[in-house]
Amino acid sequence: MKKILFIRHGSAEIFNYNIKDYDRPLDSKGIKEAEYIGNDLSQNNISPVLYITSPAIRAKNTCEIIRKEINNNSPVMIDKRLYFDGMKGIINSINNIDNNIQFVAMFGHNPTFEIIYNNIKGMNNSKFSTCGSILCKFDVDKWELFSIKGAK
Repeated sequence: MKKILFIRHGSAEIFNYNIKDYDRPLDSKGIKEAEYIGNDLSQNNISPVLYITSPAIRAKNTCEIIRKEINNNSPVMIDKRLYFDGMKGIINSINNIDNNIQFVAMFGHNPTFEIIYNNIKGMNNSKFSTCGSILCKFDVDKWELFSIKGAK
């Protein structure tokens, strides 16, 4: 049984032409969102053994804050596919996780995380808000067998 905690990045500074989208940091709301989610995960003893994040600043910041709130020293892996390659990047990243790892947290972006959320929940147009999270179980022994349709 493998588990993935999908977490969308927290609220970020509004896009402007002086900062590339990739470089936008969390705003004060996004920091509070990440602290809240991290605290909730900690209170419920939910502690991933690997963190995989998009390299975008807002996703990395969300990952760092949540990891700190959980008080977890598990490694963080930065994977550019989570920012640049949409669903294909997410699937490729998951398929390449070491099979000895059972529980991963992934930090990324909409619209891809919203698509994942809707597929897992069996819905069509539900929003996946900033710092939204969904914990999924997959009845597979190897990450390369991962399928969103197999999520519980």
